[in-house]
Amino acid sequence: MMKLILIFLSFFILSGCTINIGEEEKVEKKEELEEKENKDKEEEKDIVSIGSTSSITNPLGIGSYGVASKYNAVVSDYKNVDVTIKEVFSNSLEIVNSYNNENPDNMIVKKDGFKYVVLEYEVIFYDFETESFGEDVLLDVEILNVDGSSFIINDVKQFIDIYVLSSDTGVVNGGSGCVKIAFAVPDNITSYLVKFGTLEHTIAYYKI
Repeated sequence: MMKLILIFLSFFILSGCTINIGEEEKVEKKEELEEKENKDKEEEKDIVSIGSTSSITNPLGIGSYGVASKYNAVVSDYKNVDVTIKEVFSNSLEIVNSYNNENPDNMIVKKDGFKYVVLEYEVIFYDFETESFGEDVLLDVEILNVDGSSFIINDVKQFIDIYVLSSDTGVVNGGSGCVKIAFAVPDNITSYLVKFGTLEHTIAYYKI
């Protein structure tokens, strides 16, 4: 009789432990799942704009983040992205000459009375849906006088050609990439505007 009681008690205790361990595992898994969900939500919250609005009369400076428009093929509409000018290179002529040596079929031709400028800008996607393979970060860019007008040389309006020296691709929402461009401005120009974005949509202005 005593043996039966001991066996019963042993079975009851072991069964109870097994149930407790199972419940603890469920609680741990639930906590892990909730922690992962909270982390995902926090990461989603982090993908927000850090850019400021700008205008011709209130342009941004190098290193500041602005907001510009870029066409989004996934939604067939324009979406906003953050943009900043990371650097304007002091050795622009050297960079252009190096590029021309490596690209003889697509050389950057300098016009008389103009000087080279090379700059690098960065684009950050937020709320910008992309395909799984991502996309490039090229923006529409225009170079203007500080008052927003086009350059006039000998009474002729000058359109400033933009040459892409390098550009990152495969960027997805929440990611960023850089573009290095070259252009030529009149020799007598000491300050000008760089305009990012598309007409009738969000524009970011930078004063160089």
